[in-house]
Amino acid sequence: MRPVVRVCSLKGWLDLPFSWGAVAKVRVVKQRKCLFYTFLNSPIMRQKYEMMYDSEKPDLIFLDPDTPTAHQFYRMAFAARRMFGWSPMLIAPYYENINVDLRWLDRTFSSNPPSAKNIALGGGIPWLMSLDWSRYRRVPKSKFCNYLFSNDWLLSTATRRAFCKLLMRYKSIDRPGQSINNMRMPVSSFSIAEAKLSFIKDYRFTIAFENTSTLGYVTEKICQAFTVGSIPIYWGCPRIADYFNSNSFINCHAYRNFEQVVERVIAIDNDPELYARYVNASPTRPGNYYHHIIPRLQTKWEAIIAESLARRQEKKVYDYTQLGLMMLNSLSAEITQLSEVAKDGVQQVARYLRRAR
Repeated sequence: MRPVVRVCSLKGWLDLPFSWGAVAKVRVVKQRKCLFYTFLNSPIMRQKYEMMYDSEKPDLIFLDPDTPTAHQFYRMAFAARRMFGWSPMLIAPYYENINVDLRWLDRTFSSNPPSAKNIALGGGIPWLMSLDWSRYRRVPKSKFCNYLFSNDWLLSTATRRAFCKLLMRYKSIDRPGQSINNMRMPVSSFSIAEAKLSFIKDYRFTIAFENTSTLGYVTEKICQAFTVGSIPIYWGCPRIADYFNSNSFINCHAYRNFEQVVERVIAIDNDPELYARYVNASPTRPGNYYHHIIPRLQTKWEAIIAESLARRQEKKVYDYTQLGLMMLNSLSAEITQLSEVAKDGVQQVARYLRRAR
């Protein structure tokens, strides 16, 4: 008889209408959905375990904040312990490159370096768990390139805007997102993720730039392009070739500058044989990180589930004082970070005004 594993997910929202989690109260509610639901219910896992939703006595609790800041994770961890006690395992599958103190979480899945509690994964992992590689890949590519981004307030996002404008000197690029918008996003009855796939499936190229360039920070952007058979033009993780087959995408980090990247895009766009080689190349291959990630992830999850089942009979005292101190420390750190961003913005405005004189 398969062991029953009880799963619950907690969704958190900031009470403030912007993403500064340091001073905001977080509303927490229970929900069925969790980021790893697809994998937990995959045939591989169902052979050994019976997964069921249980909002009263869960074994695994997933934290799903709307804004993945360190402070919000602390608040959600505090709420989870108050609701369920110590026994359930707290899982935080976050993918933005933020630093979260792991003392009050049982496991995290992130782009940070691996540790006893952190499993180093890129944000594209949920996509690779359930990809139907043939669903969109056979759709004829009648359009050139798309640029679909909504996050436009980070200083680092200026990099992808600059590249997009450079590539537009060659051909027009469709830009339905909030960043340098030139068209409306087609109305869709699908989820946000499915709507994006439905939109980019017609394009030969997809600009897949991360928010920042950090080692290990790989999100869903490149995987979405792979899913629909659109060649990703990637910038972000400098060692992205360790994750994916470098013959299946355009790696900006392999070129000296963006001008050379644009030249490569133009060459592929005008050479049907070269374009076909990129499109037909497998995104993963032996030796790449993602080629063996599913078996590796299965092993990690089996260890997590075994520990969670062993905890059912355990009772531990939870120290709320320490968690409260950590929340205050995160508040101070985020205030300092925000002040640095504001200072940098003021300096940029000052430089612009001096040049305008």
